[in-house]
Amino acid sequence: LSAMRAHGTSVDVQGHACLALFSLSCNHAENKSRIVGKGGLALVLSAMRAHETSADVQGHACWALLSLSVNHAENKSRIVGEGGLALVLSAMRAHETSAGVQEHACSALWSLSSNHAENQSRVVDEGGVAQVLSAMRAHETSAGVLEYACATLSSFRLNDDERARMDEAVLVADGFRTSADARQCEN
Repeated sequence: LSAMRAHGTSVDVQGHACLALFSLSCNHAENKSRIVGKGGLALVLSAMRAHETSADVQGHACWALLSLSVNHAENKSRIVGEGGLALVLSAMRAHETSAGVQEHACSALWSLSSNHAENQSRVVDEGGVAQVLSAMRAHETSAGVLEYACATLSSFRLNDDERARMDEAVLVADGFRTSADARQCEN
């Protein structure tokens, strides 16, 4: 964490540090809490903001967010609350042609939304469904992108209103402005 603080402008340091945080927190609940408690989450999010054009930093940061949030409800809430969801979606938009960023971003979305109703709703509301579908279309031959995109979409447990918003997002992503446009095509 001190290296990330001291070398905030270094793409290499930030990217490798995010990978290190992924490794340190993977399958280790105590490390997940310790890393977030000592400012690691803020540093990962700061790296994403500072290095928006670096596919490596964005992909590695998404992996760190995945690892910090898997099976950790408190971290899931905190990541989304501190802007992590918006940054993941921004990374997906900025690096649409990078299968690596798309895979890692979808994996982060999957983890953030799995078994977390509030985050699932936020993913739908903030355009995450459209981004996931876009990644699937752009990288239809990438097993990793497709695996995590499908996992993300299948993780949703939505009420009727949220399901309608998700269905609307799917239609819009498929080129219809509204569900009325889609019904018009059915006639």
